[in-house]
Amino acid sequence: MYRNPAVFQITDRHAYRAIHGSDYPKTTVAAKKITVYFDYLDELIRLCGQKALRFETVDRILYQFDKATNGKLNGE
Repeated sequence: MYRNPAVFQITDRHAYRAIHGSDYPKTTVAAKKITVYFDYLDELIRLCGQKALRFETVDRILYQFDKATNGKLNGE
């Protein structure tokens, strides 16, 4: 958990897949990781606004949804 979960979230691979419908991109390029992270946060904020969800807990909801809907991640 981040120090300020009202602003930042962990990048959960299940939550990412639930939002984007694809696996979290594998990259070692720092600039790409930063872009992916902030795009992910933007999508979480958008989803929270549309569905009246709490930003602080939406990653756990998406994690559970993805596990139930899509099962294991590649490599699990």
